[in-house]
Amino acid sequence: MKRISTKTIIVTVFVTASFCVAFFVLATYSNWRQTKRQINQENASLELLMVSEKLLSHLDDLDANQTGYVKDKQSFNTYYQQSLVTLKKDASLLTKQILNNTEREKEILQLERII
Repeated sequence: MKRISTKTIIVTVFVTASFCVAFFVLATYSNWRQTKRQINQENASLELLMVSEKLLSHLDDLDANQTGYVKDKQSFNTYYQQSLVTLKKDASLLTKQILNNTEREKEILQLERII
C-alpha cells in the first residue's frame, strides 16, 4: 500500500481550507448586500410613513382651523392659510417620496388638485 506524502496532505488541506474560506467570504458578502438592500427599503418605507403621518397631522390642523373659520371667527383665517401652505408642502414631499410608483403618483396628483 502506497503512503501519501506529507507534502500532498499539506497541499490538499491548504486547498480545502482556501475553498472553505472563499465560500464563507462569498456567503458573508451576499448576506451583507441583501441586508443593505433590506435596510434601504425599510428606511424608504419609514420616510414615507413619517411624511404620511405629518400630512395627516396637518390635515387635522387644517380641519380644526377650517371649522373655526366657517363659524365666522376671522382670527382662524390666518391659521387656516398657514395650515394650507403647510399641507401643500407635505403633499409635495409625499410626491417626491413616491416618484417611481405611477399608481401612487395619480393619487397624489388628485390630492394636490383637491388642495
